[in-house]
Amino acid sequence: MDIHFRDATADDIASIEQLAKKFFFSVGVPNYQIYFRCAGSAWQVALNGSDELVAFNANHRLPIGVSLGYQLICNPKFQGQGISKHFDTMHFSREPLMGNVSGDSIKRYRFDIWAEKLVEYSGFAQNWLLERPADLAGFWIVPLCKETMRDLVEYDLDIEGFERSTFIDNWCLGNEATTLLCYDAQRKCRGYGTLRSCQTYYTLSPLYADGDSIAEALFYQLCRKLESSDHVCMLFPARNRLLTRLVNRLQLRLTTIELRSYQKRSQFVIGKLNMDKVYCMHDYWPL
Repeated sequence: MDIHFRDATADDIASIEQLAKKFFFSVGVPNYQIYFRCAGSAWQVALNGSDELVAFNANHRLPIGVSLGYQLICNPKFQGQGISKHFDTMHFSREPLMGNVSGDSIKRYRFDIWAEKLVEYSGFAQNWLLERPADLAGFWIVPLCKETMRDLVEYDLDIEGFERSTFIDNWCLGNEATTLLCYDAQRKCRGYGTLRSCQTYYTLSPLYADGDSIAEALFYQLCRKLESSDHVCMLFPARNRLLTRLVNRLQLRLTTIELRSYQKRSQFVIGKLNMDKVYCMHDYWPL
């Protein structure tokens, strides 16, 4: 097997995106660039004798000393040749690792703990099917700006359990993103949501809120930003009844079922995550 391995560089992002696109897993070059800058540890790539990228492994090392397995993708022509053994996966991890895994991965890799069932729904944004929620008495929703970023970071810290302001600044602001915050009468942030372009589709990630009424109001206003021709994807805990109702009203289709898995050394992360406030989530972060 004429394959060699090395750490990925920023120059590999375009090839990584093209390989992911073949499996419909691409999040778009701009988002891969953000993920790469915030990775915390090196991504890994495999190249053939012609220096063509044939596989990559993207893990995300979190500030709490645990890595999240994000994407491991291999060109079908090179599958079955043991490439994944050279990557830092659940089987061969050198540090505590967690991940969202599909049925295929469950058959292939070793996992110790299952903690959450996750579902992804996708489809065209049929906004006219949504019912306008009741007005939130004593609350108001405003677009994110640099002056209110600190409020968002503090709210996010309560949800995630660790600070990630660099990522948030890149993800939630800019031309690719629409972010809304909800405040109460005391001007305390009670939730936020981000709708972001992934070039060929949009993702609602994340959507966090103190309760269903706030989450539904944010969901409604963000989805109204979409055109009927826009494709949208949403990943959320399967136990969330509100999101299940809303995606069904939009007539989105269930496309993926995953299980959140942990190796024993990463089990402590479960207690840090404020799942009760999670309505839509990232796939590059625990929430």
